[in-house]
Amino acid sequence: MQMGNEKTSPNPAQMWDDRYSAVEYAYGLEASHHLQNSLHLVPDGSKILFPAEGEGRNAVFAASKGYDVYAFDMSKEGKKKALELARKHSTQIHYEVGIAQEMQYPENHFDAIVLIYAHFPPNVRQQIHRLFQTWLKPGGHIILEAFHKDHIEYNTKNPGVGGPRNVDMLFTKELLESDFNDCTTNSFNKEVITISEGLYHQGEASLVRMVARKNQS
Repeated sequence: MQMGNEKTSPNPAQMWDDRYSAVEYAYGLEASHHLQNSLHLVPDGSKILFPAEGEGRNAVFAASKGYDVYAFDMSKEGKKKALELARKHSTQIHYEVGIAQEMQYPENHFDAIVLIYAHFPPNVRQQIHRLFQTWLKPGGHIILEAFHKDHIEYNTKNPGVGGPRNVDMLFTKELLESDFNDCTTNSFNKEVITISEGLYHQGEASLVRMVARKNQS
């Protein structure tokens, strides 16, 4: 799910391929509750992009609700699992393998971009977030759920809860609002909750949940 690596790995794509090649879905089959609670903000049938989508649980959920869904991830094994999940739900998603800087989406193309545990290396994070803004239509939404910088304490106590082990890959409200500088934050919550998502998100976690909207001009 994280484009950046949870472990220190010289080849993060291989690390994610290894994780996603298992029969089980690493982060479960249920879509993020934050996505489920926020999707009504996006008009029916709209075009939505899911970067760093992994095995597809969130993209398939949106597609099953009638949205035109696009996704990408660096893991080819993640794509296989996502397309299989879509088939099981009798729906379809457009899924590419690659990193954000390689994607060739048009400007002002998507009605929403959904980022669920999409943590990027700190040296490219702002560049990638700004790129996402260019793909988003004016008035379009960013729906984001990820780990707060405080989460490093929970990850240290319980590695089974998951998340990057590099604090510079984690988020605060100020950091996100600086990165998404052409958006206005509609809602932002930082909360400590117990998560139970598949094999790798188990335990108490410090999360950020944000909805922002791209400025009209």
